[in-house]
Amino acid sequence: MKAPVVVLRKMTIGEKRIYRDHAVEGYITDIVRAGALDAAQARVKANRDYDSVAANEDNDWRHVESEGHVVGSLIWRVQVEDGLCVLHLSDVEIFKAFRGRGLGRAAMEALTTEARIAGAGAVHLNVWANNDVARFLYQSLGFRATSTHMRLGLES
Repeated sequence: MKAPVVVLRKMTIGEKRIYRDHAVEGYITDIVRAGALDAAQARVKANRDYDSVAANEDNDWRHVESEGHVVGSLIWRVQVEDGLCVLHLSDVEIFKAFRGRGLGRAAMEALTTEARIAGAGAVHLNVWANNDVARFLYQSLGFRATSTHMRLGLES
C-alpha cells in the first residue's frame, strides 16, 4: 500500500469553533472510558481544557488533509520546557471514517517535520492508557513513555 500524503492546513476561526465543539464531545468520551471522571465531571473538565487551549494564542490549530478531504485535526504549540524547545501536541484526531489507512502515521510524520522547522528538539504528547492503537503508533514512531499517571477511585 502506498503511504498517504497529508497536508497540515491552518484552520480558520470558524473551523476552530466547529472543531472545538466536536473535540470536546470526544474528550468527554475518552475521559469517561478511561475511568477518570463521570460524565458530568468530564464535561466540565473538557470544556475548561478546550477553553484554555482556545484562549492560548500560541496554539497552532491545523486540519489534516489528504486527497482533498479533511481527515483529521491537530493542535500544538512550540514552547521551552526545562531549557529545551519542544512541540507539545495538545490534540490529535484522525476522523473515524478515515482511520486504518495510515493517515495517523502520515500526520505524525508531517508534525515532526513542523517541529524540526520550528527548531524543536522534541515532541511531547499525552495519550490515554487505554488507547492501545495510538500508543502503538507513537511507539512505532520512536516515542517512549516518560511518565505514567495512575488513579484509584474511592467510593464514598
